[in-house]
Amino acid sequence: MSKKRPLTDIPQPAHNVERKQPLPWQQPKESCDDPACPVKLQAILDSPTYVPAIEDTDFLDGEDARGVRLQLDYLKPEQQLKRHGIKNTIVVFGSTRIVEPATAKRKVETLREQLLASPDDSELQQRLFIAERILAKSPYYDVARKFTSLVAQAGRGPDDSRLVVMTGGGPGMMEAANRGQ
Repeated sequence: MSKKRPLTDIPQPAHNVERKQPLPWQQPKESCDDPACPVKLQAILDSPTYVPAIEDTDFLDGEDARGVRLQLDYLKPEQQLKRHGIKNTIVVFGSTRIVEPATAKRKVETLREQLLASPDDSELQQRLFIAERILAKSPYYDVARKFTSLVAQAGRGPDDSRLVVMTGGGPGMMEAANRGQ
């Protein structure tokens, strides 16, 4: 029957960098043992296939790594949310063209004035048509601001981060959501 060694007798693992003797891959074969070794070794080290995947931007930017990039795009913000104690997130996104009603109204008025001076200008007509559509949707800018204001007031004060609003940071509806708090 063998005796059990106390845990204090178990040696610590070697330091991962500072070692008494180099590991085999840290000390290439002497050129006297293999004269072609230095050239072959340098060819391996210079090869693009030798670059670790995490450092190979051509590989990471390629189509085959798309799924991994998407996973990382979810993982990084997830870690940040956890770090800040955020339990629930409402994501707001929408048209980047939607502006505040007053701004949209000014744009329509300006284009109408320009069109009075050049009634046959088809480009101005098209721009006015788009501006009028944006004006019709501009009340949603205020709705987004009000919505995020309500979400911000739903907690127990500014330090309560159980429920937050997140946007892409763009103009339009995302800007409105950012301004609502």
